[in-house]
Amino acid sequence: MRESSSHENDDGRQAGSGAPSPGESVPAHRERAPEPDDRHPEPDDRVPEPDDRVPASGRRGWIRRHGPETLIGALIVAVVAALVPVALTALIQNDGSSASGKPPPAKPSAAATPDCKGETCHGLDPEKAGCTQGTITLRDDWAGLMRLEIRYNPACETVWAKLTGAGPGDTVSISTSPGKQHTTEVDWGKTKYTAMLHAPRKNFSAQATAVAVKGYPDHEIPKGYELRIGANATHLPTPTATARQS
Repeated sequence: MRESSSHENDDGRQAGSGAPSPGESVPAHRERAPEPDDRHPEPDDRVPEPDDRVPASGRRGWIRRHGPETLIGALIVAVVAALVPVALTALIQNDGSSASGKPPPAKPSAAATPDCKGETCHGLDPEKAGCTQGTITLRDDWAGLMRLEIRYNPACETVWAKLTGAGPGDTVSISTSPGKQHTTEVDWGKTKYTAMLHAPRKNFSAQATAVAVKGYPDHEIPKGYELRIGANATHLPTPTATARQS
């Protein structure tokens, strides 16, 4: 007798058969899972509103990471960007160029006002008293490298003597009368000038003397050599000559 191709289990079902026997309950693990309902998405699957995309804690974290330093930095950059063109324009204008590209006209310089005039200048330093502007040389002479000048300032109406090319110990003097005289000595360098004496423009006479105390043998100037010059009101330049020189 041929055996059947299928064998029954102890509970009466055929082996390999997936169908339950009559009256048998389907195990729970074999029950079919319900199909998801796409019409009603779960709350977690909803698209977040724009205000819900970044939680409050995240916004506070962004501020902590990027501000207020970032906000202050952006403000500084904006201020600098606004001020740079203004600063460059000011620099260009201060550099001597105008909007038309031409340099601004030079401002006339005000003439220095002397601190004295006439008798009040007696015995004062011409430079310190402001009596050097407009000064002219009335007479000069040379001895080797020594040059002696009589200087006159029309604004202060004064004269003084100036010695250049001298050496320490040499002397220079100026006089307008026996009782009005100034003498000074070269202490260092090669230039020295005396104090001022009043010299009225219409009538004055001045004499200057330089003494080579030690002499200059290389220039054939003996010890104690005296160089003398004189000048008076007739040596003053005329207004026409002054205008021609200027």
